[in-house]
Amino acid sequence: MTATRLSNLCLLLLTTTTAQRVHERGAYLKQFALSSKANSYENAYHHMLRLRDFQPPLLEIGNIAWVPNQAFKYYWAARALAVERFIAGKPAPTTCEIGFGSGMSTSLLASATADPDDATKGGRHFVFDCPQCGGGSNLTAAKAEGFAYLSKVFGPRLEQHLGPSVTEVPKFAAANPNVLCDVLSVDGDHSYAGVARDIHSLVFNASSMWNDQTIVFFDDVDKPGPKTAYYEAIQREW
Repeated sequence: MTATRLSNLCLLLLTTTTAQRVHERGAYLKQFALSSKANSYENAYHHMLRLRDFQPPLLEIGNIAWVPNQAFKYYWAARALAVERFIAGKPAPTTCEIGFGSGMSTSLLASATADPDDATKGGRHFVFDCPQCGGGSNLTAAKAEGFAYLSKVFGPRLEQHLGPSVTEVPKFAAANPNVLCDVLSVDGDHSYAGVARDIHSLVFNASSMWNDQTIVFFDDVDKPGPKTAYYEAIQREW
């Protein structure tokens, strides 16, 4: 994929003018048509285009498509790990995600770890999200529609746990001590307190879900709240 194609796609995903999006949508869906390989980046971006349709016209949900390099790194980090594990004769990577906005990151990670011939097979993906924690009914509905679409694409590989992450993640870890996240995205509450709570919860209440080989993504660490929480954790050698 060229930089131009990726940039053009991200411009479409950023578009808030319904008429313009509808006008251009057909061309981009053809350009990013579903390929024969379920784990291709074309498929991941095709699903991202579909997910954009579930966002209310006057409500723009922040998503990874706003930062093309970040989307690229998420997909290829997970894809490289999937290939490495395949060569070693190991199962596809398990991916975990704290926070579910419009579903773009889920599309990238689930596509990257899918079986090449069947998107409903491959690594498991666990989502921890709290729709009722903010954003109103429109956001809650958009999230539900997005997850429903992705569930049709990826089938039983996707599993969602709803509620505050600081309670749901430790609860899940206690009930599933053998689940290890090979890739973990921390992208929930973006306030300093919210990110600090998620880090503290993962370190002290859900340590079975990750190890020193886990690839961990922290979203928006260039912003004051997440950045402070992230570097404080490093200083404490967590």
